[in-house]
Order: sequence, then structure tokens, then C-alpha cells
Amino acid sequence: MNNFRCFFFMESLNSTFTQSEIIKMSSIFKEVIILTEDKNQYNFPTNVKKHILPVNSSTSKKRILLNNFFSIQFILLADLFSKNTSIAYLKEYLLRQSYLLKYIDLSKTINNKYTFSKSDVLYSFFTYNNALLPTFLKKKHNCKFITCTHGGDLFEERYLKTKKLSFRKFIFKNADLILSVSKNGVHYLNKKYSEFNPKIKVYYLGTNKRHLTDNPLKDSDKPITIVSVADTARRDVKRIELIPNILIALSEKYKTSIIWYHIGTYDFTKNEGLRIAIDKLKTKHNITYKLKGKLSNEEIMSMYAFQPITAFISVSKTEGLPFSMMEASSFGIPVISTDVGGCREIVDSKLLLDENFSNEQILNAFDFLFSNQIELRKKAKLTWSKNFSNDRSIQNFKNLIAEIQ
Repeated sequence: MNNFRCFFFMESLNSTFTQSEIIKMSSIFKEVIILTEDKNQYNFPTNVKKHILPVNSSTSKKRILLNNFFSIQFILLADLFSKNTSIAYLKEYLLRQSYLLKYIDLSKTINNKYTFSKSDVLYSFFTYNNALLPTFLKKKHNCKFITCTHGGDLFEERYLKTKKLSFRKFIFKNADLILSVSKNGVHYLNKKYSEFNPKIKVYYLGTNKRHLTDNPLKDSDKPITIVSVADTARRDVKRIELIPNILIALSEKYKTSIIWYHIGTYDFTKNEGLRIAIDKLKTKHNITYKLKGKLSNEEIMSMYAFQPITAFISVSKTEGLPFSMMEASSFGIPVISTDVGGCREIVDSKLLLDENFSNEQILNAFDFLFSNQIELRKKAKLTWSKNFSNDRSIQNFKNLIAEIQ
């Protein structure tokens, strides 16, 4: 497989798990060529090259439309007549046409830049509209095409107006593999797109553990320490504003001091509910909160390795299978999470919460955690080692590639 070349499609490269995936691909393939709109500099291995996709001009889009009018309309109409087309989706006809024009134009640019062979692998790390670019390249060159789904690019019910994601069948029909980062996602795809079942496979992402040590168990006289990781602006999804009330309930029950570390960008102007919830904590002298902002992966790994942490907590309304949970689990940190997406595939069943959980339920989860800390820490580490380590993920991807060669 080291003789093969991978074209990696991703609009932005700034997330830790995207960078981790690129580094993983560099260990599998002879060469990785990233096709992206991200102009930032990153420290990737020497066999990774980045190609910045140009901005389409209005002139080029008009030319593409004139030269490909009937084929473009055929794709659009086939997409419209697929299942669950709503009036709201119909109204976005011209928007979807503009995506087709963009990626047909870019495919011609890429064709002029690279010579493709059938052994090349086109890998779209997400299945949004940008997956159209490798789709068009696959149709022309018959390379191997893999597309991966996570959460926002998978669960169509999240889109309250349209209830639909664009060009699913067109992309899936041309893909050799349709991956999901969770078994839950595979079940969803199998049910919704049953005609593609043979192509649909589970592919767990994996994390590297940067430190040999596990998270130290806190002493009995130390504070309860909670960690959460999320972009707080995504208030309808991550729901970080629910955590302060959880901390208050914990402090009232256990009569002990609590420290909450939140990792991730935060903007109170985009989440007024979080600001109001945090204001309540200012009157609680036994609760300390530290909004850490965006940390480097090394900073997060160091915290997990050396700072005693009682639990990692997630209260999301919807998820794929969070990379952040894999990282915490690799150090033996128990995860308490809402039972959404693929979270139950990494979280102990007694630490799972209903999507609309009560204080009683979360306190019961902490009771179970405090009574079984050593066992839960061992289980978290073992679950990561068996399913979510980087080495396991690399072997999984190699096996999937071997199926389509």
C-alpha cells in the first residue's frame, strides 16, 4: 500500500482530528496530496503536499454551465427526485447548481495539474458538497474513491428546514467505500441508503497517546475535577451551558469543592445562555471554573497525563463519535455522556445519560463513577486500546483499502 498515492479532500485543516488523519494517511501511502482551500501552514510529514484550490471566477462558472448544461441539470433533477425532497430543499436549486459548477470547474483544474492512475485513492474525509470534487475525478479516471461520514455530514434530520443533504446518492453511487466513524452511523446509512449496504463500513478514527503515563487518580481530599471539550458557540448542539447547573448539583450533594476546565473556543456574544449559566457559578465559592480557550494537542495531552481528572463530560444533543472522548479514554479518564450518536460505543453504559437528562440521572452516574473509579478507568483505557488507538485505526484503514483493490 506504500506504493499508492492518496488525494485527501478537506476544505479546512485546522482541527486536531483532521491533522491526525492526514498524518495517519502519510504512514499508509507513499504520497499524500491534500486538496484544500486552507492556506495556513501546518507541520506535516515530508511525503505530504498541499495543493490550494483556486477560487472559481464567475466567467469560468458560466462557461462550465454552457458546456455541461444538460449533464448538470440531470444530476440536479435526479437529486430532487430522490427521497424526502421538501419545498425548502427545492428552493435551494440554484445554490446546489453553483456547487456543481464549482466542483466541475475545480476537477478540470486538477486534471490539468495531475496525472491519475487507477491505483490512486481519492479520500474525502467528510461527505459535504466538497465530496463532489473526488466524485467527478472518480468518474473520469476510475480511481478508488472513499468518502467518510461523521455527524453533521451524516444525520440529515439535523437540518431542520430541508431534512436532507445534497447529492447523497450521486456521491454514494460513485464511491467504492462509504465509511462512518461509528457503528451507529453505519446503522443509519444502512437503513436510509440500503442500496449501498455492501459499500458501507465502520471506520473508527484513532488517537495517539503522547505520554506513557495514565491520568493520576485524585486523592480523596482533592476537588472533583471535570473537563469538557467543545466549541461553545454551537449552543444548539454541544449545550455547554447545561454544565454549570450540573456542577451546582454536584457541589450541593457531595459538599466538596469542584473545578471545571472547559477546552475550546468560546464567545458569549454567540451563547448568551452560557454567560448567564456561568454567572451563577460566581456565587458558589466551592466551584472554580477555568475557560481554557483553544489549546494545542500537546497541552491537552499534558493535562490528561499529569492533572488528576475525575471525569470528562459531554452533554451534546447530537454527535458522531467524538475524537475528544478517545483522547480522554486513552489516559483512563472515565467519560460521562449523553447517549447520542456513537457515544455508547466508547462510554460505559452506566455513565450514559438521556439526551434530556435530569439532575437525578447525572448524580446517579457520578455515584456509580465514585463507587467504581478504578474499574472504570481500566475499562476506558482498554476500550481505547481495542478500538480507538491510532495503530488499530491504521490497520482498520489498510484492511478496508485491501477490500477494494
